[in-house]
Amino acid sequence: MMKKQKKQQFNLKEFLERANIPAVPIWINGNEYVVLIDTGSDASYLDTRVINNVPKLLLGYQEEIVGGTGIKDKGSAIYQVEFACGDKEFQEEFTENDFGHIFKFIEDSHGIKLCGILGTRFLMKYKCILDFDKLAFYL
Repeated sequence: MMKKQKKQQFNLKEFLERANIPAVPIWINGNEYVVLIDTGSDASYLDTRVINNVPKLLLGYQEEIVGGTGIKDKGSAIYQVEFACGDKEFQEEFTENDFGHIFKFIEDSHGIKLCGILGTRFLMKYKCILDFDKLAFYL
């Protein structure tokens, strides 16, 4: 019988109090980045400025992206990126996207420097739990 691995808990209070966003720190190649936990995004994304500076494996290209506003944009490269969150290591497919204007607004107004998004595909794959009663993220 396989032993079920205990989920690690991350406190979301700091990010929720500062900007009303659920976010967690991740580590890529020894550098810390903060990613938004986004249940409304099917895919995971890394900002262009980050993905250009981390080790990655090109997997292919997405033909078209439809953003939350419904606006279609040209497709982007999809990369496999290794990262750590807490004491666990992952390989995730990240689509490259330029979030500069959005992330800059969050940084300027709330002091949080986001670099990407962990989307639903990742959250489902690892059976993550967002608990807003406890302001916690379990991975």
